[in-house]
Amino acid sequence: MTEAFAWIGDLVGWFGQWFPRWEIITTAEGWIKWVGGDKVKTGGAGIVFYWPARTVFKKVNTVRDSINCNAQCLTLPSGDTLLVEAVVIYRIVDLGKLAATSEPFSTIADLTMGAVLYALEEYDSWNAIRAASVRRKGQRDSDFNRRMREEVQKALTPYGVDVLAVQLQNKAKCRVLKLVNSQEG
Repeated sequence: MTEAFAWIGDLVGWFGQWFPRWEIITTAEGWIKWVGGDKVKTGGAGIVFYWPARTVFKKVNTVRDSINCNAQCLTLPSGDTLLVEAVVIYRIVDLGKLAATSEPFSTIADLTMGAVLYALEEYDSWNAIRAASVRRKGQRDSDFNRRMREEVQKALTPYGVDVLAVQLQNKAKCRVLKLVNSQEG
């Protein structure tokens, strides 16, 4: 019996797309609208109206947030191999720039790890990284953390993201073993 009247629900849903909808946006959020598929509009807190038949609407968290990035292995010029995992604390300042990516949070995580690895490549050995990671008296961050934050900020600025902090969650020496397939010639 339910299938016999399912078309009524579909018809009501289709008609519903022609009536405007509203969303309440809090001070912790922003919004992006793609009107007609090609016009990007952004905004902040308040009430937003849109027509579902013509608009794709998305809420985005714009206040301080963090992402734990996936662990990566890096071999330094000294031959030391490190397992590195980072966390980035950020806030979104320009939704229009962020709207240019299909997966914004994956983009933030990937660019963060790329910039962290770039900053680490400047150091020759594990001992050099450990020495640079020590905070000097009167400093909030070590030279190493400041350098990482600068590199990550350079990478994320084109996407409208302000980097508040970058910290290594894991910075451990490790050994990497490569398995060789015995069937390869």
